[in-house]
Amino acid sequence: GTGVGLMLRYETSTGGTDLLAQLISKAFSLNIGMVILIIDGFIITAALPLLGPKTFLFSCSTIFIGGMTTSLITKKE
Repeated sequence: GTGVGLMLRYETSTGGTDLLAQLISKAFSLNIGMVILIIDGFIITAALPLLGPKTFLFSCSTIFIGGMTTSLITKKE
């Protein structure tokens, strides 16, 4: 979350869902950390039948922490 947040704060991207989140964030004036959290949440939810409940919960907590950290770092003052 910290590395992604620093990159996005200075208008760079790692590609993939970060780039998609950056485009959505600019188009709708949303916090980019929340957009990343939502996109990654959809992906993990779609994979739930393959992951199993334990891996799903660990993935959700990781996505939540990463999204919140990114959100705090990219927050405009």
